[in-house]
Amino acid sequence: MQPDPPPRLHIPRISRRDLLLGGSGAALGLSATLALPRGAAGAPSVGALSILDFGAKSGGSIDNTAAFAAAIRAATARRTGVHVPTGSWRVREVRLLPGLAYIEGPGLLVGTSATPEAVVTVGGRGSSRPVENLRISVNIDCGRIARRGIFAVGLRNSAIEGCQVRNLVHDGGDAIRLNFPHSYGNRISGNSVLFPAGAGGAAGLFGIHIVGETASPLGGIERRGRPVALAVTTRDNQVLGNRVEGGTHGIAFFGADGFVCADNILVGQSARNIIASPSARNGSIRNNQCLEAGSSGIHLANGCSDIAIEHNVIRSDRVSRRLDDDGAIQAYTYCTGIRIAHNRISGDWRYGIYLAFVRDVAVVANEIDATGFTGAGIAIESGWAPAPPTGARFSRGRPLDFAIDIDTGAIRLEGNRIEGGPVSIVLTQLGERALEGVSIEGGGISGSPRHYVYAFEQRIGRLNGIQLRDLATPGESGKLSFPRGQAHFSVLKGVPSF
Repeated sequence: MQPDPPPRLHIPRISRRDLLLGGSGAALGLSATLALPRGAAGAPSVGALSILDFGAKSGGSIDNTAAFAAAIRAATARRTGVHVPTGSWRVREVRLLPGLAYIEGPGLLVGTSATPEAVVTVGGRGSSRPVENLRISVNIDCGRIARRGIFAVGLRNSAIEGCQVRNLVHDGGDAIRLNFPHSYGNRISGNSVLFPAGAGGAAGLFGIHIVGETASPLGGIERRGRPVALAVTTRDNQVLGNRVEGGTHGIAFFGADGFVCADNILVGQSARNIIASPSARNGSIRNNQCLEAGSSGIHLANGCSDIAIEHNVIRSDRVSRRLDDDGAIQAYTYCTGIRIAHNRISGDWRYGIYLAFVRDVAVVANEIDATGFTGAGIAIESGWAPAPPTGARFSRGRPLDFAIDIDTGAIRLEGNRIEGGPVSIVLTQLGERALEGVSIEGGGISGSPRHYVYAFEQRIGRLNGIQLRDLATPGESGKLSFPRGQAHFSVLKGVPSF
């Protein structure tokens, strides 16, 4: 007897009006804990020094860099902070010094043509002293000139919170960037980043960028496919409750260790809402709203390890940026120890969840509405080819320009619900590397896909050890497609016949 088919999924559509107006979590059908950031505001803290007392003038073409510098020096000497009152304050650069307690206020810092790198800079330029216990809460207009809004190096146990950053268009730029070395224990929360429409090119335009250093451009592997350790990392940083609209990437973790990315709203990135690559590790990506990305909602690649992706809502109906790199959640090229659980996925993706060249991955209790997909609800591959062979009907189809030294396997799919689409689950063995030890258990398939599970094996004997148990389906036979039939399975129980 087959398990009863699951009920139809309901993943609510989110109107752009609701999204831009910041509708409540209940109204959006999403987490009620999320709130849109409102930027730096409010009365000055007790003891704050005002930039007005150091000669700052609002508006016009006046350069207030010297007034900000004087206020920061005085506040640092007194172990207090600086207040930026309402107004528009043109500056070349605001450099924050070790010992400053905070910079805050509703005023708008405006970059100029003389801005060297970022409107607000912390550390860097050969400074060996870390900046600790600092709070940054200001509003920034990059003026379509500055490369970055906030650029922090060697920042520790500090907070960047309630900031607004806008008008950043410089390709390769970042609205907020936390950089190695020795940037540890920081919280980036409640900030808002708005990129102009169409901003960002090949080098990328990042909302929030946490950057470590790796020993290889591929991160955890080198070109022969062998592991490479991290050289320097950023560590134990949290990115919480921010909103980023536009650009190429919403939030990015490069060589980051021990990170948390939670309760953020990412909208309309041309490439990826959230990316961890290369060599991000020991991270949690949870309870985010990833909306209208052009390539992927959440993307892991190149040596990422021990990362949990849980309770996120991922939806996109925009045209894919690259058809060979289009998936709501992706993990490939030497990712290990990944958990993908309790996510809600819908839209017009090619794949809901896509895995390749990975091991030790759990995909648990995700809800995937694949009605608008062009590929599979869940796809797993052991290789890539620019022109996949006949029969590899749902393969990604892209070149592999480096060696992979692992077999794809030790993957557990459990309790996932997939509705509609051309095919629910795809297993593709390509090249010399094996696809082995995939367990599919529980959950269910609804709608009328052409295949419940579709498999392709390019090298005979390289697709093995498949376990398939108790998959609830509409019960039609002939929708399991495996080239060698039951020979691929170590367990086959409670599923429709071939």
